[in-house]
Amino acid sequence: MASFTKPLEQRDTRAGGTLFWIVFIALILLHAGIILSARFFPFVDLPIHLAFSTQYQCLQEPGHLYGDYYFLDRFFGQPNFFYTLFCAQPVFASVMAGHKVFMLFYIILLPLSVWALIRSLGGDPWYSLFAFLYIYNYSLMYGFMGFAASLPFVFLILAVFYRHLNRKGWLWPAALAALLCILYSTHLVVFGFTLAVLSVMTLVLGWGRPKELFRKGLGLLPGYLLLAQWILFFRETELHDESRMKEMFGYFNREFLHGLWQRKDFYLWDQSFLYPGRKGYWIAVLFALALFLTAVCTRSATPFSTVWKRIRRPAVWILVFLLAAGSAVLFFSGQKDFSHLFNRFGFFLFFGLAFLFGLAFTLRTDWQRIRQPAFFLLVFILITGLAIVLLPQTKNFYHSYFRFSVFLCLGLVAFFSLSGSGRMGRVRVPAAVAACVVYGLLWFGYFMDFKADSKDLTPDLFPEAEKGRALAGLIYDSGFRGKPVYKHFANYYIVWKQGLLAPRTLDIRNTVYAIRPKPALLRFPVGFEGLAEGDRYRGQFRELDYILVRGGIPENQKPYFSSHHQSRSSGRWRLFQKNPAVGL
Repeated sequence: MASFTKPLEQRDTRAGGTLFWIVFIALILLHAGIILSARFFPFVDLPIHLAFSTQYQCLQEPGHLYGDYYFLDRFFGQPNFFYTLFCAQPVFASVMAGHKVFMLFYIILLPLSVWALIRSLGGDPWYSLFAFLYIYNYSLMYGFMGFAASLPFVFLILAVFYRHLNRKGWLWPAALAALLCILYSTHLVVFGFTLAVLSVMTLVLGWGRPKELFRKGLGLLPGYLLLAQWILFFRETELHDESRMKEMFGYFNREFLHGLWQRKDFYLWDQSFLYPGRKGYWIAVLFALALFLTAVCTRSATPFSTVWKRIRRPAVWILVFLLAAGSAVLFFSGQKDFSHLFNRFGFFLFFGLAFLFGLAFTLRTDWQRIRQPAFFLLVFILITGLAIVLLPQTKNFYHSYFRFSVFLCLGLVAFFSLSGSGRMGRVRVPAAVAACVVYGLLWFGYFMDFKADSKDLTPDLFPEAEKGRALAGLIYDSGFRGKPVYKHFANYYIVWKQGLLAPRTLDIRNTVYAIRPKPALLRFPVGFEGLAEGDRYRGQFRELDYILVRGGIPENQKPYFSSHHQSRSSGRWRLFQKNPAVGL
């Protein structure tokens, strides 16, 4: 393995100067201000996870009404419990306060973990600032809290693993084992993905050297043991039944090639929540280009004039292509009947620019100097790219490949940090800092708008918890800036009042969380939180005591509310209570 690795002492391992850390800490404080000022968080599935933490807290109290409806099933040793357990700690005033602390740790650890990886590889630490452009990524904004919690640990594991490949002793394998255990507790899919990446790296780098392969592979042994105990003791057969296998094979037979087209937009997914439609699209493109342009413009021994002479002929054709694509974008952006072509030509425009600057980046980079860490990162980038290309997008595997774009983009951040002479320069550093500041200010405005939009929902709107009385949510208006942010807000009945919510499909088919329903809970109708979408609601909740509604009730569904009356309201929120029984 010595032929692959380069001793750390022979590479630039600067941690960044005083100015770098001033900027780094200032950006953390900017995002910390956003988090601390928020009342609600616009993360779609977050209320479900807060509800799980509340239920875990309450199940520790003898005699709580949840004891009749839920039970804990082998909590420790099971994956995906990190976030639930963290927010449920008694040191926090509430699970919502625990979530804020979690978010503070997250916004510190994510950029810090990317910095740690870049420093281990000998790259330019200023590039770690680009990690701030991926704080509010796809997984976080959709409320996949376990997946979001895993992100910093993946990059810390890569940093530790690279040092493990270069150093002897037990410190680095011990640190690797500890981080793998934490990663297992955050999200099982990310754990399996990371273990696969490290296994491939170990095999590739140790090929032909059995002793070295065995010695470096020992650091992964705790990960294999955790995976084995999950397969033996915690794996649910429901995850591997025949219907799911048929669904997956059917996807690859009928939909895979057609679905490849939409996977081209990986560089947009993590930036697509700020604004809906074309405005959000172009903002995402600009932030993605900020990284490419900075990477290409990094100071290098090869000047642009020399590079231009080498690529002059192909560059002219690329520029003609870009001019045509840009003209098509401007034309079709105003044509209603051809609006679907807008994104397609925008895709060509972006990748035409990326290819042009990527060509210049390749010629300006000293590959002899960076070949070892670059190869290490390319293995990670390649496997992440395969995950984006191959993971299915079906009913039971929804939001699967979208989640991995943040790994690919941050892997490219680390890769670009190796370019040039290792210095951004006096122009590129202010440009990168400006991009991060603009990003933070845009999200500050987003959170402030959401705070104003959600101000009407208060604990007073919900009824007090009573045994045998359950509430269901019908969210007819779930949107905020084009995303279904309010879809699961009925779960705040659990968070605020510790009341009974109509059992969700997640409660019934739960295979990755330790909080399980008892038969008493399943006597209530299943409260699928998408019933309000379209015409799915057909009076399933007529026998429930409470129905929480947001938005206007369609005329064809109003008859289904005849058994209830409106008891409370606040803005667009209304609480319907079942009419008292009329005696004979």
